[in-house]
Amino acid sequence: MTQYLLDEILKYTKSKKSLPFYKNAIKELGAGIVEGELGELKYQIRTGDVNHPAKYFNKLLQVQLKKHGVKDIKKTIPKNTYRELTQQNLFGNLIPVNIPVGSIPDKRKMLQPYFRGQIPFPTFIGQEFFATSKNKKTSDTVIYKTETKDGKKVEVTLIRGKSRPRDKAVGIPTVYHGKLFVALIKAWTDKGSQVLEHKDGTVVCFVRVPARELAGYLGWKKFGGSQLEQLNTTLRELNSYPYYYRLEELDLGLKGFGFYLLGDVRIIDAGKGKTAETIFEVMFSTTVSKQLDDRKSISKSDGLLTIRNEIAWKLRLYLEPRLLYIPNDVYSINLENLIKELQLPPSSKHKYKSKRKNLFLKSVEEINTSKTTDGRIIKLKIILNKDKADYKLIAFLEAPEQEYLEV
Repeated sequence: MTQYLLDEILKYTKSKKSLPFYKNAIKELGAGIVEGELGELKYQIRTGDVNHPAKYFNKLLQVQLKKHGVKDIKKTIPKNTYRELTQQNLFGNLIPVNIPVGSIPDKRKMLQPYFRGQIPFPTFIGQEFFATSKNKKTSDTVIYKTETKDGKKVEVTLIRGKSRPRDKAVGIPTVYHGKLFVALIKAWTDKGSQVLEHKDGTVVCFVRVPARELAGYLGWKKFGGSQLEQLNTTLRELNSYPYYYRLEELDLGLKGFGFYLLGDVRIIDAGKGKTAETIFEVMFSTTVSKQLDDRKSISKSDGLLTIRNEIAWKLRLYLEPRLLYIPNDVYSINLENLIKELQLPPSSKHKYKSKRKNLFLKSVEEINTSKTTDGRIIKLKIILNKDKADYKLIAFLEAPEQEYLEV
């Protein structure tokens, strides 16, 4: 009965992202009540009074849940990295959407909000998106790599710093910008995962956060005028630095497109004297917003905000999805290849194996024994290859200590 009812609901709502909500609603209310509300939805569709069936049906269920004393639907933490089924799905779902002119959106919270304090990091964003501060270019080209659920490896050219290949270069987001982006996502979850939904279904995730509070997320121990200016500058840059995917290389029938991580950013000066404060009102881009609202993310730990070493930060982003794909297994890579994978700026130090080892020692030391959100421990070490031509990084996930005690 339950599966039949779910199939019927999806037939009319077309909202697969609401499936966890529907399952829990059936569990809490019983199939009879949910089926009755589905009948109401069908009637309203026949009369032509419903423009957005999913939105209407979800509200019907929310009223019933409140009526029956169910205060909250159980929230879940995604433990596995989300992967799109095919390359067509992946890039098709990332194309930016134009917000309708003059549209007045409805403000809502996600039907299944993330836990307060979570960092749901969009899975399409990899370490390739952020350069180290030693990269002084205003634009460059890297290879973005990922894998779809059908087992196909994806490699496509990603232009950093341009919204179109022939546009003027404006700047590349660095690890520092990446940390600010992560802090904004964390603030968004802490404040209820708020979403603006337009009449055509376009969603924009947004957060309103005081500058001092945002600095706290970044781990800054002091905050004054210079720190405020630093936040202003970095936020303005993150808002204006674009990317471009060269999709023509993949023969998917999709044109390449440019996109941003953020949309509108407003800086509000509130209060006077001792009560004066600066507040940032930040809209995520439609590309990022759709991924967050559809829960196409992997929950990251707060450690992503406190990593100091830039290479360590990129290495953490690089390793985690690969380790989650191969549980109870080991991932290894030669350091010479790892330098290429992380797209580190060219250096004469990269030519010598001993210097390559020294380059990664601090990074390994900083993130070794750090934890994923499900409690597993990241273990890292650098060893010399058998042929002694290079060192390699060994990485694996170890179960938390208490799991050993229970065995």
